[in-house]
Amino acid sequence: MQITDDGWRLVTSLEFALELKKAVMDYQADNDDGLGGPYAFTLMAWAVTGHDINEPPRNDDELTELAAFIMTHRPAIQAVEEACLKHLAKHDAQGSA
Repeated sequence: MQITDDGWRLVTSLEFALELKKAVMDYQADNDDGLGGPYAFTLMAWAVTGHDINEPPRNDDELTELAAFIMTHRPAIQAVEEACLKHLAKHDAQGSA
């Protein structure tokens, strides 16, 4: 599993930030486990590798590969997180929440 150019372009876009925000809000509405942050981080990792966040890993092998990717690419995923937060802050500041 690796970062793809298309995945990087996607996850650093406003559109992805908004989609991620909705996915996390939906998750938190359905789950009272306090894991919205780790869930978001996992979705960002999945997307930056070129996968659709609406189509999660299908089996244990994909989950294991994703976990290994997260462990070895944490700084890159944190950069994605920062880009998403900047997009959302700018979007919200413009009154378009």
